[in-house]
Amino acid sequence: MAIRPASAEIFGGTLKASQISQRLNREELIDFAQNLLLLTYEYSPKDLANIIDNYLAQLPGGEDWFE
Repeated sequence: MAIRPASAEIFGGTLKASQISQRLNREELIDFAQNLLLLTYEYSPKDLANIIDNYLAQLPGGEDWFE
């Protein structure tokens, strides 16, 4: 899973992989990943990057995605 590499990136690397895992809602994470996969079926490769950026910007903290 991507939690181990993420532990080095978020919170300045101060959290261990197990601490990050405890903070995640596994069902929400799987739902989010499935929604991203569905986007690949709905949009052309040309449009997909912008669609994904807009999707990510709607997440909590995503308002800074475009800055």
